[in-house]
Amino acid sequence: MRLFQKVLAIVLITVMVLGGLGNSQTPAAETSAMKISVKYMNDKTGIKVSFNKTDGAEAYAICIKGYGDSYLKYFTDSEKDNWRDLIYLKDDGSKTYSGTINGLAKGTYKIKVVALVTDYEFANYSYEGIPYSEVRESKEKTVKIKAAKLKATGDRAYDFSETKVGDIIAFGSYEQDGIMTNGKEEIEWIVLSKTKSNMLVVSKYALDCIPYNNKNADITWEGCTLRKWLNSNFFKTAFTKSERKMIEKTKIENADNDQYGIEGGNDTKDRVFILSLDDVINTEYGFCDDYDEYDMARKCAPTTYAITNGCWSDVSTETAEGLYTCYWWVRSPGLASSNAAVVSSESDVYSSGRSVSWFNFGVRPALYISLE
Repeated sequence: MRLFQKVLAIVLITVMVLGGLGNSQTPAAETSAMKISVKYMNDKTGIKVSFNKTDGAEAYAICIKGYGDSYLKYFTDSEKDNWRDLIYLKDDGSKTYSGTINGLAKGTYKIKVVALVTDYEFANYSYEGIPYSEVRESKEKTVKIKAAKLKATGDRAYDFSETKVGDIIAFGSYEQDGIMTNGKEEIEWIVLSKTKSNMLVVSKYALDCIPYNNKNADITWEGCTLRKWLNSNFFKTAFTKSERKMIEKTKIENADNDQYGIEGGNDTKDRVFILSLDDVINTEYGFCDDYDEYDMARKCAPTTYAITNGCWSDVSTETAEGLYTCYWWVRSPGLASSNAAVVSSESDVYSSGRSVSWFNFGVRPALYISLE
């Protein structure tokens, strides 16, 4: 999972910062010498793209576009029609290269490979630190991805009697490795608090990539689309019938952002939610009590599946396990009602928040598990 995270992290940085090599204004020439082949994998939910070396190239990018593309599902229609860089490979002297893309959503895609050719005398452009003078493109390939067939997950018995605060537990299951046909993976949760009657847990990883709200608007936790998704789609997908009975419907306090005077809205009753600003500086939950401090306990890595759905992974900072980290949503408002607070990839807390419609932040569900 690490390698796929590294590859996709480079992709998402490219999309965010450079706007995508597929959209470059650099002169491009198609070369018949660079030919690509596409092999379906994982019951046609994944592909392997292979291609031969082209003379003078120092790097290659595998690019994709398509309306069914899960990587682009929160872009506008016009943006979805653009090419996006998906896998970046430096020339290492090999004769052939390949990249694997797993967990694609159902749809039709176009695939091409772009080679960066360097003539240092005329290298007027730069991409990922590689100077180049010419872009060469392969011919396009069309691939059709069909819906994945997921394996069923049965009920299991749980015993949390010996569980302590700070422990990692398994509860429920959700797609995480990006390989749709091998079934869902167990969700790991960090225990934040425990009483005789219940315990509060938050997912160890960012499990998906969902905007706080699908539209940029003034919104509170009560009305946002992320809350609806967590308590419907996620709740039904991640938990069996017996597991759902163990998840308490809890009154959630939605406090104001006192720093900016922004109202948090009405309190809600939720089975699944995300942490608040007060939660992420709560020392009893194991977090540091300062927004501005870097805190290893707040660092969170996205799953491969979350990355394939658009979650940006920061290759400059890692969790204690050595996994690249991401931004993740906090349910409290930011400096305006159209912002929601976030924890950054470096683990400091942005109480000012980001636009609620931002599309590449991770989601860490939280819930109370009944022990009675």
